[in-house]
Amino acid sequence: MNQYQYKRTLDSKIALTILCISLGITAVALAFYNIGGLKYGLKLALVVWFLFLGFFLVGSPKLLTIVYLLSIPIASAFVLFAPFYKEFGGFYVETRNIAVPFSTLARPDGVYPYNIIEFFIIFALIDVMIDKKESLKFKPVLVFTALYILFTAISIFTAINPLKAFFQTSQLALSLASFFLLLQLFGENENYDKWLIMITLLLAIGVTISVINKDAIMTLLHGSWISRAAGRFTNPNPPALLAGMAGIFSFYLFLKNKFPLNLIFLAAFILFFLVIMCAGSRNALISILVSLFTFAVLYFRSNRKKGFLLLLLVIILMAFFMFTLGRVILMIRLNPETLKYDTSILSRLILWRNSINYFIKSPFKPFGPGNFFYFSGSLSMPFAHNFLINTLVESGLIPALMLLVAMVAGALRVIKVIILTFKNEHPTLEQLVSAVLLVYLFLILSIDQFLYDGSLWRFMLVFLAFAITHLWRNKGITKYAT
Repeated sequence: MNQYQYKRTLDSKIALTILCISLGITAVALAFYNIGGLKYGLKLALVVWFLFLGFFLVGSPKLLTIVYLLSIPIASAFVLFAPFYKEFGGFYVETRNIAVPFSTLARPDGVYPYNIIEFFIIFALIDVMIDKKESLKFKPVLVFTALYILFTAISIFTAINPLKAFFQTSQLALSLASFFLLLQLFGENENYDKWLIMITLLLAIGVTISVINKDAIMTLLHGSWISRAAGRFTNPNPPALLAGMAGIFSFYLFLKNKFPLNLIFLAAFILFFLVIMCAGSRNALISILVSLFTFAVLYFRSNRKKGFLLLLLVIILMAFFMFTLGRVILMIRLNPETLKYDTSILSRLILWRNSINYFIKSPFKPFGPGNFFYFSGSLSMPFAHNFLINTLVESGLIPALMLLVAMVAGALRVIKVIILTFKNEHPTLEQLVSAVLLVYLFLILSIDQFLYDGSLWRFMLVFLAFAITHLWRNKGITKYAT
């Protein structure tokens, strides 16, 4: 197969053009600011900027993907212009809810800057498919995602709020298009893979760092209660779940790199662990501990002595954090005596029971994406806190079965990596981290659902694309480089 040749590289002429247009966009934004329209000036600046970049970089998927990653936290307004989050995050198309008051968690997504890049990503994909058909990788994934979106879109016709369902389905289609482009890019060049992951980790730090604050840490040290800091997020769970994913890859880069560079990734790992502690998320904490334990077992089983002391250092640091900060979460939020009375757990159990009962009674009447809270058993919750059950109620039987098949395929691949490791047929470090990521995703998605959290969902797809390209690549499993 011929490799797809990317048409452009970032030379000085391109950089100068980008700089000039950036200054022009800044001037327009300042003009709007001066006439009292700060919010609209910022929005206009972002829209024009990303439209320009989309047009300019559509012929260079690698550069377009980097811009896409940068657009995710900017679009969510977690890093820049944080005070304007609710107004500035996107161009919302608000629709009146029938059953409950308007909820930001269940809002119909509008048009974000990353959506603009996603439109151009579709053009880049068409260019790959039409002009360079022989180089297209993971064609079954393209068929799978296309059918998944199609059958999800059918549920719009039975939705109580079809406009909301339409926007959510559109967001899903755009994000999965970007996911498929990432599948084309990962695995092609190891250095490019590392750069994409490092950029994603850096952005994840920028997005989640506000969760770490003095009050949250002091509360944990005092040991009386958990403040559950949310930072710039409206809920403490999304930053914790993102920190768990990013923490796994920080751990991977810590093991992959040599001293002193690996200390940078060790510091990133500590920051992400602190985010989970301050957010007080049981789901993220349990999932990251199980995943990292799995990682450590597989890593040691691979008979790689190099890095043993550094790995031991990480285990000691985690033990220290769990003793000083995490014990409060274990004592309060994971206390066996109080778990049976925990309203968060009980509500999930009721949601799952109500959802399954509804599906049994009405298997061909899904509520449509984003419409979960409209059915009577939703407890006024925006989603079912289980990805598979949520898909069953909102999108219907066929998308849920497709998702189940994908999860089973992922589980089988994880089991294969574990078996090969114990047979001393050593997987690569990339394959280990990919398998561990799938373990983490299985755990968190069993009691959560973040499809409609735009930034968290898209960050997850970046890591998932890395995992798929390294677990399902054509090359056989190879031994570690000595």
